[in-house]
This record gives sequence, C-alpha cells and structure tokens, in this order.
Amino acid sequence: MDNGCEEIVQSIRDMLTGNFDVDGRTIMTAMGRYQDHERGEEIVRACGEMLFDVVPQELKDQVELLMVQGEESGPQVLERAQACLAKGDAEGAVDVLLPLCDRLFEVGAGAASDDGQPCYFDLENIVEQVLLVDTMKPEQPLKPALLPFVRVYSLLAYALHEAGRYEDAVMWLQRALVWNPVQPHLYFEIAEAFKRMDQLDQAEAWIDRAYVLCAGPAALARWYRAKGFCAVERKEFELAAAEFLFSTAFEQSPVVGSELEYMKATFDRDLSDMDPATVVETLKERNVPMGPNEAALQALATSIQIARANDDVPTARECALRLYALTGDETVKTLLESLSEE
Repeated sequence: MDNGCEEIVQSIRDMLTGNFDVDGRTIMTAMGRYQDHERGEEIVRACGEMLFDVVPQELKDQVELLMVQGEESGPQVLERAQACLAKGDAEGAVDVLLPLCDRLFEVGAGAASDDGQPCYFDLENIVEQVLLVDTMKPEQPLKPALLPFVRVYSLLAYALHEAGRYEDAVMWLQRALVWNPVQPHLYFEIAEAFKRMDQLDQAEAWIDRAYVLCAGPAALARWYRAKGFCAVERKEFELAAAEFLFSTAFEQSPVVGSELEYMKATFDRDLSDMDPATVVETLKERNVPMGPNEAALQALATSIQIARANDDVPTARECALRLYALTGDETVKTLLESLSEE
C-alpha cells in the first residue's frame, strides 16, 4: 500500500470511536466514497478489515456461517453466477444464487426490532442515510448491515428477469428494498418487471415512488425516461417525447434518440424537433414535475454540511457536484469550486 493510500486509510481509522453503530456507518460511507478511487480495491479491502474489527462477535459468527456454503464462499457464488450470466445462462445463475439468497433471507429475518421495524440497513453513502431518515422516518437508529443483501438480491432479481420470471424478480427486489428503501434503481427494476407483465399501472406507480429518491442527475434522467417508456406504451406520444427530451437536461442517453426514432418509424410520429417551450408546456399540462424533488435537494445539502463538519472533503465535493448538476445554482457552483481547491 503506497503512502497516499495509507493516508486515506489512516484518516478513516482516525474517525472511529469504538461504537459499532457509529463506526459501521463511517466505514461503509468510506467504502462507497473510495470504491472508484485509483487505489479503490486496496482502500475497500482495508475498510473491510476495519469493519470486521469493530463488529460484535455474535454478528461475526453470522457472517462466517452465511458466507461459506460447504466449500464455496459467498463471493465465489457471486462470481460463478456472473459467469453464467455472461454466457447467457440466466437459469444457471438463478440456480447458483438461490441457495445463498434463501440463506440470506433466513439470517435477515432476525434483523428487526421487537416491533418488527427494520433497524439494520444496507446503505451505500451518506446521501442515502439522510434520505432514509428524512423520507422514511425510521423509529430506530440506523445500523449498518454487514451482509450484502441488496447486491445479492438484486443480482438474483436480474437473473430471474433475464429468465422471464418477472414475478419472482419483483419479490426479490422488494426484499432488497427492506434493506435499502432509498435506491431508485430498485424501483425502476420493479417497474420494468411489471411492464413486462403488461401491468402498466403498477409499473408507473413504482416509477412515481422513485421520484423523491432521485438525488443525482443520472437517477433523475432515468426517472423521466422511465415515465416516457410508459407514455409510449399508452400511445401518448407527445407526453413521451416531452419526458424523453426533458431527461437530457440531466443526462445524455442514446435511449432518447432510439425511442424518438421508434415512435417515428412505428407510429409515424416524428417529435424529435419538439421545442423546449412545448416540452415544458406538455409536462405542465400532465402535471409531471419538472426538476428534482425538494427532499432530494435537501438531502444533498444536508450531506454536504455533515461531510464538511467531519472534514470529509471528497464526500462534500461529490454531493455538491450532484446538487449543481440538478439545479445549476451559482451558489452551489461557487461552493463546488471552493471544495475543489481544498
């Protein structure tokens, strides 16, 4: 491990307090922050070791029991499932993953308080923590889950979806939501499964539930595209075009051009040149919100404050970048520039 990497790891270690509930959140947040760092693999591995050090023994015993199945560890199961998916063998991936997911579900059933409310969560970063507290208002203090519930359940749901088993995919995605109810992509995947089952009302209801959670430009752009797909299915082409075109304010995607071309080729509706004023007016007429939800913006602003208070400049910078991409606010731009200089 080089000096720069050691400094990062030591800075994380210096924030630990000896309280598992606090330290678990600190370490999990750091793992999410540095996973794309050039030395991310080493930093995440070191964080994993730190996390294991602060975990109570009874939880360590559960992890060891779960993540080793016979002679194959949990990570090896995931690797084998991904190899099946790479070969186009979705059913093979399901067969590999299902025993691990069943065991995870069995272990996770005990991770609730006496009143049945979840008290452990599989969250990736501080924004998700703030969103969860602000939008879901859990009655219990948040505690970090040690097991990768969301990742494993999501991978099984993907395999089930690819195998055409949409109802089962929805079930496992809903189980993932128990552990992380603030990841918008889970809602989008549930909506896609319902769309495949020709349950368009259900699909759109799940899409709408994701809106408040879109605390980044990519997620918000996907929300508008998802709405656009539903509008195409309903043959509401002007609305679909407006939603697709409005999504490009937050993220460019080849999907937009493809869908506009599809409407032109299939339904003889060329709406690719819809002007911005018409886009806005069309969305207003259909009561489609324009821009991010206030709760998502507040979550980002709060996350910046928390990160700065803890001298966590990388996280503050990342949140400020998201906030600026969503709002274009010059005050946020100034803050982002100041953080980039630190």
